[in-house]
Amino acid sequence: MHELCEFIAGKIKTPQRKADLFLVSSALELDAHAEGAPRGDILQVFGREHTKGPLQRLQDIALEGAPSEVGVDLASRNVTVILGTGFERWGELRTLTERIGPDGGVDIVLLAPTGGVDAMSQASLSQFATELAIRTQAFGFVGTMRVAAQCDSRDLGLAHLERPHFATSLGKFLDGLTPGEEERIAVLVLSCRSTAAITAEPMFTVLTRTQGTRMETLREVFLCLSAQTIADFEHVVIAHNPKPGAVDQIRALIDDQSEWMRGRIRFEEVIGGTRTTPLNAGFAMARGKYVIVLDDDDIVFANWLETFQAIARERPGSLLRAVAVRQEFTWAQVEGKRAARAVSALHRDYASRFDYFDHLEVSQTPPVSIAFPRYLFASHGLRFDETLTTTEDWDYIMRGAAYVGVGSAEAITCIYRWWVDAENSRTVHSQAEWRDNHHLIQDKINARVNLMEAGSTNRFRDITAKMNEYLRWANKLHHDLNDIQEATDASDVEQAKKKIALLFRSVQGELSTILKDGSVDAMPLSPPKRDLLPPPRLSPLQKLFAGPTAITRMRAQQRRATIEASGIFDPQWYLSTYPDVARQNIDPLTHFIQFGSRELRSPSAEFNARSYYAAYTDLRDHEVEPVFHFVLHGKREGRRYQGHP
Repeated sequence: MHELCEFIAGKIKTPQRKADLFLVSSALELDAHAEGAPRGDILQVFGREHTKGPLQRLQDIALEGAPSEVGVDLASRNVTVILGTGFERWGELRTLTERIGPDGGVDIVLLAPTGGVDAMSQASLSQFATELAIRTQAFGFVGTMRVAAQCDSRDLGLAHLERPHFATSLGKFLDGLTPGEEERIAVLVLSCRSTAAITAEPMFTVLTRTQGTRMETLREVFLCLSAQTIADFEHVVIAHNPKPGAVDQIRALIDDQSEWMRGRIRFEEVIGGTRTTPLNAGFAMARGKYVIVLDDDDIVFANWLETFQAIARERPGSLLRAVAVRQEFTWAQVEGKRAARAVSALHRDYASRFDYFDHLEVSQTPPVSIAFPRYLFASHGLRFDETLTTTEDWDYIMRGAAYVGVGSAEAITCIYRWWVDAENSRTVHSQAEWRDNHHLIQDKINARVNLMEAGSTNRFRDITAKMNEYLRWANKLHHDLNDIQEATDASDVEQAKKKIALLFRSVQGELSTILKDGSVDAMPLSPPKRDLLPPPRLSPLQKLFAGPTAITRMRAQQRRATIEASGIFDPQWYLSTYPDVARQNIDPLTHFIQFGSRELRSPSAEFNARSYYAAYTDLRDHEVEPVFHFVLHGKREGRRYQGHP
C-alpha cells in the first residue's frame, strides 16, 4: 500500500495542496478477495513523521456505523482517500471527513478498470465518472471530478479491481460493450471544497417559468423553496413572454425574499417561442447536476429536494421521481385580494413507482415530481421538442427514461395544482391539439431505439402471457355465449339460466386468474353502477301513484336527456365501433343508456370511457359510470381524458 500511496501522490499533487495523510480502503489489498480478507469498510491510515520521511501505517479506521475511534488528528489536514469501485459507505466517510474542517482538504481517489483505450471503454469511463460525481455530491462531497491518469494495473501493484457499478441503463449498456480485460486502470479524483462553495455548482437547479400572471402562487413557490431541508440548490426564474409590468413585479417579489434565498435566485427574461422554449433556455443556464421544473403554481413540501437527494445516492445519473398528488384549485377573493383556493381533496392519481410501460400510454408523472440529470442536456444533446405545444414534459421524460432509467421513491413530496374555472393549459389548448401531440410523441417513441432497464424482459413476457390469457378467455366466452343463445332460441329457460350461472362463475374465476397481480387498470373487477344523477323530480301526485316501472322510465329519460345535452354521444361512431349493437337494430343511444355506459363502452371517438375509468381511482372506488362522471363533474374539474385512435 505504501507504493500505491506514493504513486497516487505523484499523480494528483498540486502546488496548493500536498497530501500528508492517506486513507486507503482495505479492499484494495492484493489478497482482498481471498477468504477472510479485510473488507472495504476499513480504511488503513498512512502518514509521515516528517515531510520527507517514509509513509508509515498509523492505524485502521472501521467505517461500519458512525466512525468515532480515530487516533489520528484529522483537523486541518490534507487527506487523500483511495477507494475501489465497490466502495459503498459514503455516508460514514462523509462523517469522518467532516473532522478535517474548512482549513484542510480532501481528495477522493477512486481506481476503476477501464478495459482499454478504445472509444467504447472511454465512453463507459466518462459515464461512470458522471454517475460517481452525482453520487458523491448527494452525500455532501462537493468538487470537480477528473480523470487524473490512466495506467497499467501493474503500476499500482494491484492484482484485481472490481468493475465499476453502474446505476443507469446507459452505463450498463456501455459497460457491456467494453473489453473484459482489466489491465488498464483509471485514476478518478474528486477534489472536495468547502460547503460554502455549494451554490457555485449545486446538486439541484430548480427551474420556474412564469408569465407573471400568477404572482400570488409564485410567492408561494419562493416560500416552499425557503423551507427545504437541504440547501444544495439554485433557483432559476424565467419570465417567458411576460405581460406588461410583470418583470418589475417579479423582481420586486425576489427582492422581498430573505438574503439566504435571494443568493440562490437567478432571473432571466425569454421572449418568443412556445411554452417549451423557456425550458431549453433554463436547462442551458442551469449549473446543477439535476434540473427540476417547478412551475409558478405548484406546491412542494419541505422534503422535496431531500427525497430527490436520497434517490440520487442509489441511482446517480438516472431520472429521479417522487410522488405528486393532484388537487383542484380556483381563484377566490380573500380580504379584497386574489388568492388560490383548494376546492377538492388530494387525489392519488399518479402511480407510486415509475413504470415505463404504463407511461407509454399516458404520463403518470407531473413535471414537479421528477428531476432530470443535466448531463443528458449538456453532453448528450437531449433537448425539449419546441414543436410540441403541450405534453412536452411527457416527451422529455420518456426520452430520458429510455436512456438512463428512473429511480423512484414512494414519498409524496408535492401538490400538482389542477385549475378549475380558470385559465390553464387545458383551456388554452384544444383537446384536438392535446390528442395530436399525444400521437406525435407515441410515434417518436416507436421510431427510436430505447434502452430497457434490467427486468424488462420479464415484463414483456408477463404482458404477452396476459394477452394470451385474454384471448383464450375471450374465445371461451364466445363459445359460452353461443351455448346460451342456442338455449334461448330453443326457449329452454331453465337450461339458459343454468348456463348463465355457469358463465358467471367462470367469468369470476377467469378474472381472478387474469388479474392475479391485483391490477384494476387492466379490467375493472366490477362494472360501474352509479351515474351521480339526482333522483327524478316527482310531483306530489306522482309520489303517490308512480310505481317502480314509472320511476325506472323517468330515470332512463333523465339519463338520456343528460347525454343528449352534453353532445358527447356520436350514434354513427357507436354503431360502427360496436357491430353487435348494430345487429340488434336498436337505437344506439338507447343501448348506451341501458347497457353501454355500464359496460364501459365509449360514446364517441373523442372519449375513451374505459381509459377514463382506469385513470381515476375515485371513480373505481365508488363504481361511477365514467361518461356521466365526466359530463356532470370531470369536465368542470378539468380532468384529462383520451380519445380513440
